[in-house]
Amino acid sequence: MKIVRSLLPAFPLFCVPAVFADTFSVWDENDFFGHWSDKYYTNHTRFAYTYEPESTPDQRYFFSIGQEIYTPRERYVAVPPANDHPYAGFLYGSLGFAQNDANKLFSVELQLGVLGPSALGEQTQRDYHKIIGADIYDGWDTQIKDQPGINLLSEYRIRMMLSGTLGEAYASDLIIRGFSSFGTVRTQFSGGAQVRYGLNLPSDFGYTSMRQSTSVVFSPNVPVSFYVFADIQADLTLYDATLGGEWFRSHDSDIYVYPLAVEATVGIAASYGNWSAMLFQSFRSRDFSSADKTFFAFGGIRITYSF
Repeated sequence: MKIVRSLLPAFPLFCVPAVFADTFSVWDENDFFGHWSDKYYTNHTRFAYTYEPESTPDQRYFFSIGQEIYTPRERYVAVPPANDHPYAGFLYGSLGFAQNDANKLFSVELQLGVLGPSALGEQTQRDYHKIIGADIYDGWDTQIKDQPGINLLSEYRIRMMLSGTLGEAYASDLIIRGFSSFGTVRTQFSGGAQVRYGLNLPSDFGYTSMRQSTSVVFSPNVPVSFYVFADIQADLTLYDATLGGEWFRSHDSDIYVYPLAVEATVGIAASYGNWSAMLFQSFRSRDFSSADKTFFAFGGIRITYSF
């Protein structure tokens, strides 16, 4: 932590205070959840800190470290077909700022990292598969080459109460959001809506897939809560380097990337004291024409601890 604080003066744009982080979260999305095949968007892990200054409780500063891993359908050949999803890894760090009131949230985040072999996707997957006794895949030598990963993310969310009151007995709300990403890894616009219902709903702003949200996380603000949620989103993708290849180089690929994809998610969340956890399952329409099913499924878990 001392090392992290010593680096903060290098980021005056975000004006991060010297006292750092009141919420820590660990998040993993993986197509292992629900016993789905180990392919396409196969894993995304993120560690994030969020700090809320006491003097300005409506503002938050946050940073994260994350890694995305992608593999093709044909994982047991040295050279996957040109119309299959390429092997790819994206390793990044980020800094962000968020401002909110009771029912609105705006956040902006800068991701800096690398896409390609230096992202260590091959090493991460191989080591993990050795631990769990899974197969080792042969085609990582064909992965997308190194390139800088620079993305600017922004997000806006609005909450509307449907019944009851936040943090009191049973209640339900509707959270509507818009998201944009511009950069060398992914240029995308997203819109979505989420309905939550349960006991002592927290005053956060719900779940969104890591690829279509910023890293800001809210601490549990009720002693005990439990709720279920359902979410729907649509993504307009103008560019995705994990599918379309290198930003600065031509890529030998026969992939046609669908510009529009739809994703549906259901999940449960609970909190007790300083801890909260969320478990979810998502179903996404095909991102590219040669995908072998009409939808792709992945799930995930997020655990949060408030200091």
